[in-house]
Amino acid sequence: MRGADRVALAAQRSFNAKFMTSTDPSENSLSNEPTLERLLAVARAVATEQHPHLAANEVTLDSSIDRDLALDSLGRLELLGRIEVEFDVRLSEDLMSSAETPRDLWRA
Repeated sequence: MRGADRVALAAQRSFNAKFMTSTDPSENSLSNEPTLERLLAVARAVATEQHPHLAANEVTLDSSIDRDLALDSLGRLELLGRIEVEFDVRLSEDLMSSAETPRDLWRA
């Protein structure tokens, strides 16, 4: 296992330990409303700060980070940093380049 993979796995385990009842993703649904709302609140804040014309209520779990949130690479890094602070986790930068929606970030 590569070093980056180990770091990503450790971050996933840390996140799971804090916010999920099980580390098996199949046993956890996306029904953890308070945590999901916090994730969406972070995404909405970053998107509306960078694009004030964007209606915050338009940001959903399935919004495209590129198209709907209109976040460029710096915006994605800002989003990553805020998620790390909000949830006290460490996420890989590879995740930010591969995630297409807030739901993808949640699943990571």
